Amino acid sequence: MERQTLQQQTPIYHVCQECGGEGCEACADLCIVEGDLSPINGVIGIKARYVLCQDCLRVLPYTDELHQTEGSCICGGDMCGCGGCDEQAHMLFAGVRDYRLLEIQSPISGWSAEGGFTL
Repeated sequence: MERQTLQQQTPIYHVCQECGGEGCEACADLCIVEGDLSPINGVIGIKARYVLCQDCLRVLPYTDELHQTEGSCICGGDMCGCGGCDEQAHMLFAGVRDYRLLEIQSPISGWSAEGGFTL
């Protein structure tokens, strides 16, 4: 049998043991979003930071530019990366949808990082 290099081997993808791939706090801490396995900062002890759109609840990785620029979301809303908004983003990734826990004004039926909320 011929020895293969790492580049030649078939990649192995892991599914979260907590939720089976449905989305949970462990997935959020590892930045696993809809099959995206990178970056896996949680493994090395770095918690990912996010900006949260104040209008549609879209979530993007934190940058100073997004945090400081008004109207930086594609919907025209302002992105915020303060500690509270970052925590709300982590809650959304963990599957929290209760508007009272998220401290938003009305119930939502669904959410995705790319598309924001649905009513």
